[in-house]
Amino acid sequence: MKSEKADIIIIRGAPGSGKSQSAISLSEFFPKGVRMEIDILRSMVISVDWTNQNEHINILNISTKLVIDFIQLGFSPVIVIDTFSGDKILNYLEKLNHLNNELSIGIFGLYTTGRRAKKKN
Repeated sequence: MKSEKADIIIIRGAPGSGKSQSAISLSEFFPKGVRMEIDILRSMVISVDWTNQNEHINILNISTKLVIDFIQLGFSPVIVIDTFSGDKILNYLEKLNHLNNELSIGIFGLYTTGRRAKKKN
């Protein structure tokens, strides 16, 4: 059986579930990869509105182009970190597929108990 390398690794989950830390740990295994946190892209907007879902979706759309550009430049995998709540993950995958339908994408969801989330706050 052939082992397939992912071009893109998506890490999703609720705030405080360990997405960023997991991505940092994972990136140690991929020196030619990229770690892209959507919240960092969002924070580049000077007056970011963290509650504005349309703004979040627009940044996700921008990030799909960045992901493809990084892959075309030879960086792999691109590790994308976001909550991807609701149907955002489906729309994100559709946009990526529209830009390049030959991508190999792995999706990982991180979950936490209510007790653990409360401890972090």
